[in-house]
Amino acid sequence: MNDPSRTQRITDRTKIPPELIWSKYSVIQSVVFWLLALGTWHGLHWLGSNYERFTLPVWRYVARVRYYFYTGDFERMVMLGLAVAAALLAGLLLTDYVIAKFKGIKTSRQILRNYYLLPRTNKQSFVAMLVGVNAGVFEEIFFRGGIFTLFFFLTNSAVLGILITSIIFALLHASLQGWLSAVWIFLFGVVLNILVLITETYIAAIVCHITINIANLFLVPAMFEEELEALLLEKSGIPPEDIPE
Repeated sequence: MNDPSRTQRITDRTKIPPELIWSKYSVIQSVVFWLLALGTWHGLHWLGSNYERFTLPVWRYVARVRYYFYTGDFERMVMLGLAVAAALLAGLLLTDYVIAKFKGIKTSRQILRNYYLLPRTNKQSFVAMLVGVNAGVFEEIFFRGGIFTLFFFLTNSAVLGILITSIIFALLHASLQGWLSAVWIFLFGVVLNILVLITETYIAAIVCHITINIANLFLVPAMFEEELEALLLEKSGIPPEDIPE
């Protein structure tokens, strides 16, 4: 007989166990994403080669993606990506501080609002690291590459292309991270898209994206380690009198 607690649908995102988030399914999802990216790449080649009306936009996209992986100054792009990531993280922490003061809660509670997403074992941390790096690469190619290019061609406007791409990017993260985080992710997407357009390479955006992912998963929680432990104990439902000293 199935255990109802295991088959019942989870409607509250904060109740999703980290062992489900950071599991083999996350790795499988990453593999599927890359297969989708490769399939899309080869599909575009076929489309551009066989249908004249698609030839120009498809080959422009293919050439753009290929070109954007080359840069004459790799180290400078890496440093730029790290600098932008540091500025974004500082802005996020400052915003959380202001929101916490407005709400009348501890700053650490606001910063750790997505505590349920954090890995809690070495195995989960390893999977989270892989997913964080993979997402930083794949999402830049997919969103700032494919999706932006698509809407740029459809609207003939870089601004509309950036806004539509960033809205889609934010909405796809909202179900797991909440609407407040979705607003931040939208702005994050806009900055990444501008970074790609200014530098004409994906390198800085990929480095920035990976750094933000790793910082949110590991570095920021480490800054509030004691507060995170207290929060996890509070949310565990264990009576305070049962918690050992």
